[in-house]
Amino acid sequence: MKNKIATIIILCSVSFFTSYDAKSQNQAKIENWYGKKIILPSAKLMRSDNKKHTNPLSRKIKIVTVINGSCGACVIELKKWKDYMRTVDTSQVGFIYLIQSEDDLFTFKELNRDFIKLSYPYFYDIKKAITKANKLTDNMAYHTFLLNNKNEVILVGNPNKDKKIFDQYKIEINKRTPKKNPSVGVKEGVNGTTIKISNGSIYKDKNGKILSTVGGIKWC
Repeated sequence: MKNKIATIIILCSVSFFTSYDAKSQNQAKIENWYGKKIILPSAKLMRSDNKKHTNPLSRKIKIVTVINGSCGACVIELKKWKDYMRTVDTSQVGFIYLIQSEDDLFTFKELNRDFIKLSYPYFYDIKKAITKANKLTDNMAYHTFLLNNKNEVILVGNPNKDKKIFDQYKIEINKRTPKKNPSVGVKEGVNGTTIKISNGSIYKDKNGKILSTVGGIKWC
């Protein structure tokens, strides 16, 4: 009985340290990417089904991700990215979708037209040229990067697949993008000045003092 317990303890210990070592190695690989400059595709490789489109290469902050355009799974993946884009200011953050396809993009275009309906531009990575230039492996864990204004890696990982990575992306993007000022309109009132900010109004007298509030409304 004692031998059995000892054996179980040893097996559990080996399993724990093996798992810990694997996680440590994976973290080390991720950290090795930090600060590395990513080679981006030229504008000539950009494709778009929308006549009016932006150029994501012109954005100071960029998210680069590699997508297999020859399989149905890319439908689900790109739909997730479409949802994620709604949480980001695309006027400041560019999305570099590197589409790899063995079918000269025919399959991807069909999927995009019928199911994905991605109006945002994407890049056709001919013969995986950009992937090879950046020495990316087949490991999908290293197929998505957040880049700074020098195209250097800030974070590694897909925010659509991990809540922790999603939060990290949000923090890093907020740190590096300027906050937009709320729309402000100024209007002269009878007893002072009405300053309208966003959806509400702040009422002040001629001395700049905020006037009393009744029922949630500030009266002048």
